[in-house]
This record gives sequence, structure tokens and C-alpha cells, in this order.
Amino acid sequence: MLIVGAGISGLSCAKHLHDRGIPVCVIDQGYRIGGRCSTRRTYEGEVIADHGAPSFEAKDPEFEDAVSEWIASGICTQWDVDRYQWTDDSLKQENEPSRLYIGTPTMDAIAFHLASGIAVQSGTRVLGLRKKTDGNWCVETESRDGGRSEASCTHVVIATHPREAVRLIGDHSSFLTSTLEHVQTACVWVLMMRIKDPLEGLPVLVEVSEGGDGIIAKIIRDDHKPSRARDTDSSTLVIHACSDWSAANRDLDHDEAQRVLTEQTGLLLPEMLGYEIKDLRIDDVQVHRWGSAHPVEGLPQLCETDDDARIMLCGDAFGWKELALGVQSAWLSGRAAAAVLADGLG
Repeated sequence: MLIVGAGISGLSCAKHLHDRGIPVCVIDQGYRIGGRCSTRRTYEGEVIADHGAPSFEAKDPEFEDAVSEWIASGICTQWDVDRYQWTDDSLKQENEPSRLYIGTPTMDAIAFHLASGIAVQSGTRVLGLRKKTDGNWCVETESRDGGRSEASCTHVVIATHPREAVRLIGDHSSFLTSTLEHVQTACVWVLMMRIKDPLEGLPVLVEVSEGGDGIIAKIIRDDHKPSRARDTDSSTLVIHACSDWSAANRDLDHDEAQRVLTEQTGLLLPEMLGYEIKDLRIDDVQVHRWGSAHPVEGLPQLCETDDDARIMLCGDAFGWKELALGVQSAWLSGRAAAAVLADGLG
């Protein structure tokens, strides 16, 4: 069994298959596993910030049970945080604190937990799928150093963003490619910034009302999350750009995106704090573009399969009803895909 994509959905599927005794291999083209539930690090392994999903909710009973197990294992913790809205040039606190969850000590701890005991190849891109005469799949891959190899498998689970899934499926299943036409995703630029200033008075989580010419959508004080290392003289911020601006500037050069978002943050912070920052000392700044940061329109089914082609789709775009919940949706979708496969192999 091959799973393409080592985000939460792909790893959830892999873990549930593994727990039922079904051999599985996971391939991901990212440098590290976790997908959007990931943490940016230096090449030496030093943590910079959680630059994907900053947190997640748990409202489904079975997912709540899984989160409780993660908390007991020490790889997750509850985060009751006061949310603030920046509206009409003022900070407004929401009535009730939000019950959120985060990975411990970083968001990617959840991914590593799910991947335990499973064969995972990161930094590996699937070039294509070819159907063999015996009905199995031949999977051609390429590693970061340019080395190519082939492997065989009976079934392929695709747990990647829709554009990549469509590329991999190709002409093998018109049913699945037509299914993915109904999924829309948002592009989001993310800025990670370490400032030599405690920024006293800045809330831990600020959501900026979209509209007009606004560029910034959200500011998270990453170092103020539970279990994060803190320096009382510095602040680590993660800034999410608005989806509209990100989409319009999808192909912007990374250096230019970093310059614009840094400039906008420097203008917005004094307004939120209510005092001037004479010298905004930036120790480190990095930018990342999530080409498919999150779905904005999804599908009601938890997963989808083409039995004849032996291809299955899962991800956080599946299982939508009234509200999409990111990590929860991804975990539930991966688990559902594993159940269908396990029952079919029976």
C-alpha cells in the first residue's frame, strides 16, 4: 500500500492501516513530514516557528478521544486562548476564550507520533503512476539528489493538495479528477519574524478583519504558546497574509513578499500596541508560501475511491458539512480511507 502525502491525513491513514497489520509506505516531497501541520527549523534543527496551522479544534467525539490520547502521550496540549479582533483600528476581545490544541513541543510532534513505526520517505517526489499488466501500480519517484527509482504496489492513496492529486491521477480515473474539480483551496503567504522586543500588550492571537486594502489576516505570538521556549526580551511572531492578497500575489518573488509583509507588520504593530516602536529590531525573518494553505470549498464525503483503478483520495477537503476544521477533517478523512481499504482487503 502506497500513500502519497505525509500530512495529517496521509499519516492518519497510514497509522490506521498499520494498526490493522497492513504494510504501508508513505512518500512525501517535503523536506520534513507534517504538511501544513509542520514547524520551520534551521538545517541544524533549531526551531523557528509553527508556520502552518497554528492550532486546531476538536469537536468530533472520536477525534476528541484521539486528542486525549495525544495529550496523555505528551505530544499535544490544550490551549485556552483569548482571541482578539483588530477592527476599525481597535482591538476587541471575543467574549469567551477559545479551546484550541497544539502539538508539543511543536506542531509537527503530532505528525512524528502518527508516523512512528511506519516507513516514510520524505524529500521524495512521485513523478508518475503507471498501471502494470497485473493490475498493480508502478510508481516512479525522484529524490532530492536527483536519484530515480520505481516501486510496485496494489493500491495508491493520494493525500495531497488537489492540483498535485490531479497531476498524479492523470487519465487513470476521470471520476476522481472530476470529483476534485469541486475542491477550491486558498493560497496564503506566511511571515515568521523574531523581534528583539517583548511587545508588551500585544495579544497572543489577533485576527485582522479582511476587506479593503488589508494585507495581514492574522498575527500569532508563537513563543507564547504553551510549552514553547520564551525569551522575555524578544518575540516570535507568525503573520498570515490575507487570502485575497496572497492569491493576487501568488507568484511574487519570495524576497519581495518578505519585504512587503515585514513592512506591513512594522506599520500595524504600533497601531495595535498604542505606542510607537522607535527601533524595530528584527533578529530573523523568513517567508513561506502555502500554495494550497487550506480548502475554501470541500466535499461532504469523508474520502473517495475508484475501486477499478485502485486509487483513493483523502484530505482536509473531505468531510465538510457546515464547518471545516483543518486537522480534525484531515485525521477523520485519513481514518475513513484506511477503514475502506482495510475492509476491502479483508
